[in-house]
This record gives sequence, C-alpha cells and structure tokens, in this order.
Amino acid sequence: MANIQTTIKFDGPALDGKAMDVAHLAPSLLALSDLVKETNRYANGDRAGVKVLVSADLEQKCFELAVELVLTIWEQAKLLIADNRVQTAKEIAEWIGIIGAPTYGLFKFIKWIRGRKIESVTVLKVADGQNMVEIKVEGENDPIQITQAVYELYANVQTRQKAVAVLAPLREEGYETLEFYEEDNIFVEFTKDDVPSSDGSDLPEVIPQDGDA
Repeated sequence: MANIQTTIKFDGPALDGKAMDVAHLAPSLLALSDLVKETNRYANGDRAGVKVLVSADLEQKCFELAVELVLTIWEQAKLLIADNRVQTAKEIAEWIGIIGAPTYGLFKFIKWIRGRKIESVTVLKVADGQNMVEIKVEGENDPIQITQAVYELYANVQTRQKAVAVLAPLREEGYETLEFYEEDNIFVEFTKDDVPSSDGSDLPEVIPQDGDA
C-alpha cells in the first residue's frame, strides 16, 4: 500500500523544552486531519477512506511530527481493478502541499495569495481534462499556475479554513516557524508574518473571468 510520509516542524522559543502545549498542537493536528479527509472526499468521494497518523521526534530541539497519510484498502484495490477514479495518497498530499509537487500545493498557494489583489484568473484548458488555472495579481508581471484541484480546494471556504487552522499555533507567543519537509527538502515554510487572519479576510476569492473552472 502506497502510504505517504512527510514531516511537520514547529520551531520557536516556546519549544526549547522539546514539548508543545497540547492546547496549541491538538487543534492544529485535528485541522490537518480534517483537511486531508476533505481533500480525499473531494478526490475520491466514498470510493476510498483516509487516515492521518503522527509520531513525535523528541530528539530534536524543536518539535517535529512525522505525518503519514494512509488510504484504505481501495488504494491497493486500485492496482487490481485499474480504477482511475481513485486518487492516490501521493496525489492528495501534493494537492494539499505537504509533499513536493511540480506546481503549487494549497499551503504554498495560500502563502503566496495572502493579502494580494487579483488582476485576472484564466482557466487553461488541457486535452486530458487536468486543467490549469492561471492567476495574475496586481504589482507582478508574471502570473502563476495552479492545478484545477488546488484551485477547487482553495475555492471551498471550509477546506481553506481548515488549512488556515493548521497554522494557528504561529499566532501564539513563542512559535516562530512551521515547516513541511522531508530530509532537507522544505516544501513550504510559514513564519508569523505569513499566517492569514483567523477569519481568512486577507485571502482573496479567486474567480475565473469566464466563470468556468
């Protein structure tokens, strides 16, 4: 079964004792679990379930959690029945942005789009149906492109709020950074200055001009 593993690292003076306040950690992890489940529901409906497993590395001076995404038996069944409707744990993790991907994942996109003003949003039609969405913001010459899946996850207010809730510990005193990484490869890093407001008011709506995405 093709499970996916990644690492979350919180850092800051509050974590010098290799411990993290459960009042800060638990809501963040629950939000991550909900985000993964919402993304799996978007991708697979009821064709596959998913769970999130975590373990702590107490040897670090910061606070690290090994995170594993595990799809149910349908992940294995896909290999037997060639059911292309079932998205893999890797694809789900790439869309969320907790492992590396060729394009922006949801977390990286949230970091990039926060506080910006949208100039244009264009859907780029692709023959295989895996459309891309091109976004240009005021003050920058070059647009970025995200997959239609990441666009739809961001456009869903409930999913977007779950992603923002994962970052909530950085609003607390003594927490400075949150990283998603594997070995030395950091996929996305947030500092206090990168965290959206808790109500998401600094995250603009992204609406294609043609109304079709």
